[in-house]
Amino acid sequence: MRNNRVAAKGFTLVELMIVVAVIGLLAAIALPNFIKARTNTQATIMFADMKTAATAFEVYAAENSAYPPSSAPGAVPTGMEPYLGKFKWSHPTTLGGMWSWDHLRFGFIAAVSITGHRGTEVQMLELDQRVDDGSAESGLFRQRPDGHAYLIE
Repeated sequence: MRNNRVAAKGFTLVELMIVVAVIGLLAAIALPNFIKARTNTQATIMFADMKTAATAFEVYAAENSAYPPSSAPGAVPTGMEPYLGKFKWSHPTTLGGMWSWDHLRFGFIAAVSITGHRGTEVQMLELDQRVDDGSAESGLFRQRPDGHAYLIE
């Protein structure tokens, strides 16, 4: 006697549920690593950008025997256009917020600052550890009323 039943093609519900569970487990393992990599990348870019901007202000000061006056966040300080070159001073930083130049403000002689950023405390701590001592109260990277500053002097 011949079986007239045709073999079913496709996956069973149990097989599909196992595949979904495995994919979910792999995503749960990988997601924290992706988030950490993104945080590290943002901190690295932010550090490089701060150093680039600080160098531009140091060159200005060396050539003009003084730093330019302070400016509002996002506004290019007077005379800094040729020194900043293609640096996007008037655009948001990697961590959000705007660049700011602080000359004789907040107790700093000269500092490149980021104001109103969305960086987490963990990101700021990591950035501070890259710059110097890991404390926002001392060293070259400090907290200011509405953001953080990289001190030149």
